[in-house]
Amino acid sequence: MHRILLVEDEAPLREALAAYLRREGLTVDEADDGETGWRLFRLHTPDLVVLDRKLPGLSGEELCRRIKGLSKVPVLVATSMIQEEAVLEGFALGADDYVRKPYSVREMTARVQARLRQVRPSRLLEDRAKGLSLDPEARTAQLAGAVLALTPHEFDLLALFLGRPDQVFSRQELLEKVWVDTLEVSDRTVDAHVKNLRAKLKTALGDEPSLVTIYGRGYRWTV
Repeated sequence: MHRILLVEDEAPLREALAAYLRREGLTVDEADDGETGWRLFRLHTPDLVVLDRKLPGLSGEELCRRIKGLSKVPVLVATSMIQEEAVLEGFALGADDYVRKPYSVREMTARVQARLRQVRPSRLLEDRAKGLSLDPEARTAQLAGAVLALTPHEFDLLALFLGRPDQVFSRQELLEKVWVDTLEVSDRTVDAHVKNLRAKLKTALGDEPSLVTIYGRGYRWTV
């Protein structure tokens, strides 16, 4: 069963669309602001996101940027802005489709279903030599078939490293990609999380993990 995240501050529209999507057999998580939408995305990792461009607090533009910074989950952006420049800006942020408001719930449901048919199965991130695999969509990690318990930030760090093996990430890059939802974090935050992640991997592996420090530059997952 596909899972949809619907982020819309207009309650009547959100509730009507959510009801229609559920009648189509989809699981729907609802949020009426950007921060709640971001929290639900990190919690459940849906198959598709429908969001309003103008949201209270965290904007739809910023939410789209964060989602696309962590995943390839399709994002459909709805807006009452009709200027061509606004639409182009939305695509530049990574939106997969743009729908002008007001729209009919039947039309939006058809767009959602069409986009879901294009969604490919989740691609596992793996280090086969270590017996380590991550499912970015389900947000699960396994080591030699056993579940590896990670915090959300530890998971995001490991997914980033496994997705780009042998690439060196500076502390600033890791802050920008993993801690986009957190204020007042520092290089020490990165160091502490990398240390904890490395300790968990070492305990589970019984050996030194492939996560190494490149002094003066940052961290890298070696293969």
